[in-house]
Amino acid sequence: MLGVAQLATACSNSGNAPPVIRIQQNNNAPSAPSSTAPPSGSGFLVPATLEASVAGEQSQFLAAAPAADYDSTDDAAISVSCQSTGTDTFACTGSDTDGDVGSTDDVTVAASGSSWSDSGMTWSGPDVSPPGGFTVAPVSGWTGG
Repeated sequence: MLGVAQLATACSNSGNAPPVIRIQQNNNAPSAPSSTAPPSGSGFLVPATLEASVAGEQSQFLAAAPAADYDSTDDAAISVSCQSTGTDTFACTGSDTDGDVGSTDDVTVAASGSSWSDSGMTWSGPDVSPPGGFTVAPVSGWTGG
């Protein structure tokens, strides 16, 4: 039996406080762990690996962009930071060494960690000409670095 309830009552309530119910619980019952460790990831499920891959993808597409849209004369190095938003989803943002920034890119990694797909990243800053920024289009099934 997990608990025993005792009820204290009187024959008459004549202005007395209402009956009190006391519950005694069995504190020896097994309890669930307070938290569980997240599953270990592999491949692109490891944030540092994903960040390097997204940075490589962004660099590749920015280098191929028309100079009228994106022109980094000093070939500024790109870095990406990814924050986990779920088991296999990440919000990644980018920046480069001369002041350009990449908006949040929603990335979904395959359960195996072998590939990822994204929503695209829009860049703005001194090397970007279009007023609304330059968008690196979404990719699907990306496996490169």
